[in-house]
Amino acid sequence: MIVETKNLINNYLTDRDKIFIDDYLKEIKKKSDNSYWGIKPTIYQMLNFINKKIEDIKKRDIEQYFEFLDNKEYKYTTKNQIRSRLNCFFNYCGEIFFDDYGIEYRNPIPSKIRFEFKKIENDFDLSIFGENQIFNDSELLEILNLSKKRGLREFIIFCLLICCGMRINEVLTIRKSNINLEKRYLITGLIKNARKQDKPLLFFIPIKVVSYLKLYLSHLNDKVDRLFPPKYSNNKKGHYNVKSFYNLVRRNFGENFSHFHKFRDTLITNRVVKLKCPDGFSEGLIGHKGKSVQWLHYIKLTIEGKREIYDQYFPYYHFPYF
Repeated sequence: MIVETKNLINNYLTDRDKIFIDDYLKEIKKKSDNSYWGIKPTIYQMLNFINKKIEDIKKRDIEQYFEFLDNKEYKYTTKNQIRSRLNCFFNYCGEIFFDDYGIEYRNPIPSKIRFEFKKIENDFDLSIFGENQIFNDSELLEILNLSKKRGLREFIIFCLLICCGMRINEVLTIRKSNINLEKRYLITGLIKNARKQDKPLLFFIPIKVVSYLKLYLSHLNDKVDRLFPPKYSNNKKGHYNVKSFYNLVRRNFGENFSHFHKFRDTLITNRVVKLKCPDGFSEGLIGHKGKSVQWLHYIKLTIEGKREIYDQYFPYYHFPYF
C-alpha cells in the first residue's frame, strides 16, 4: 500500500479538521522548522491511511495503522517517534474539541501495554561493543591540525565542539553579543532551531581559545552579530548552514570527523571516566538537566565558581592548542 505523505488526500476531513491541522502545524513551526518538516508528513500519512474525519478516529484505527508501520522496515525508535508525535497531535485536537465545541474526545493513541511495536534485527545497536564510540586524543589533535590548515573559522568551530561539547547547531548559531571573552564564557541556544528546547545554554572556553576568538572577531564585519555568518548573502538563516558545514567536513577531513555528536560524547566520557567529574558538575557543564534535586534546585554557583569547575575537569589542557 502506498500512502501519500506530501499532501492530504483524506476525503472525509471536514473544514474544521483542516483548520485544526493547519493551526497545530503553525504552532510547531514557531518552535522549530525541523520539527515542522518532520511532524507534517507524520500526520498526513496517518490521516491518509485511516481516511476518516478526526472526530471518528478510534483506537482500533490507530492500531491498524501501527500494524501497517510494523510491517515496514522502520526502526523501533522511528515507530515510537511517530507514536509520540501523533499522541501530541491528538492531545491538541482533544483540547480544541472540548474547549471550543464542548465535545468530549479521547485520544485514540493506544498505550504500549495495548499495542507495542515489534523490534527487528536492525534495532539492536551492536556498535556499543565497538572500540570507536569516542575519539581518542590522537584523532582530536588530527582534526585540530587539519582544521587549522583549512582556516581560522573551521578551526574555532572544532575548538568549540571539542572544548564545550556543544551540538553543531548550538555552535553555528552563536551570536557575537553573547560572548564574554573576559570571563571566558558564551551563551547559545537563543535562536530558533538552535536546539531541541528554547533554553539558553552557557559554556566555558579555555584561555587559549579566547585568543583565537579575539583574532577571528577582529576580521568579522562589525554589523553582523553572528559568530559564523553565512558565506553567501542569500542564506536566509543568517548563519553557517549545518548541511554545508557537514559536507565541507566530510569532503575535506573525512567521514569520521563529520559525526559531530561524537565530540560531545568524548568530552563527557573523558570528564567522568578520566577525571572522575561528579555527575552534577558534568551535567551542568554540558547543558543537561540535572537528575539530582540538589543539583537542580539548591546548589547555586557564580560564573566564577562554574568556570573553576570547568577548568578542574577539562581533559584537554595537555593539548598544545589549549
